[in-house]
Amino acid sequence: DPDLVSATSTAQITATPITATGTHIRALLHHIAIGVIVNFTGDVDATAGQFTVMIDWGDGQTSQGMVVANANDPGQFYVIGIHFYWQRGSYNALTTITDSVTSQVATATSVITA
Repeated sequence: DPDLVSATSTAQITATPITATGTHIRALLHHIAIGVIVNFTGDVDATAGQFTVMIDWGDGQTSQGMVVANANDPGQFYVIGIHFYWQRGSYNALTTITDSVTSQVATATSVITA
């Protein structure tokens, strides 16, 4: 039919990249480091539960971190960690954040003074 018109279109949707920034933490008495290890941003529709976090504390030990969303700023998250250092010193803690929805990975280094 000559009056019939057909059209197609393609949309490419890309996820907001994860941007992570490390912090500086001073360990408490007895070499315990606790607090916000990393601040990061992701998609405004992201939830804390879609991220997994692994922290390499710089002393040969690793552990999972906890992700907390900033209720007042969608897309802003914090990584909370706790670790005991056996020796005083300055340590570079490498945090790896993985988004289970978008498969994005980001890293940030924090300085821990124990």
